[in-house]
Amino acid sequence: SSADFSKRRRGETKRMLDDYKGALEDLNKADALSPNDAWTLESRGATKYELGDYIGALNDLNKSNELDPNDSFCLEWIAKVKSPTI
Repeated sequence: SSADFSKRRRGETKRMLDDYKGALEDLNKADALSPNDAWTLESRGATKYELGDYIGALNDLNKSNELDPNDSFCLEWIAKVKSPTI
């Protein structure tokens, strides 16, 4: 729907502007409107990573990867979360 798309885009924009808490709120709403959307899960996983929620990030990213295994950006985020530098 257009509502979940709007929430996804707004959440991603907030994430890119380093408003991670605001991004997470929008991405959670987008997920509630359209569960199991790979793009939403990837963006929310990246947001959780930025907030220091590495387990939550990996859960979302792994689920996104299951839904869209060819998404190279998701694979990059998974590698980042698993890297020893965190």
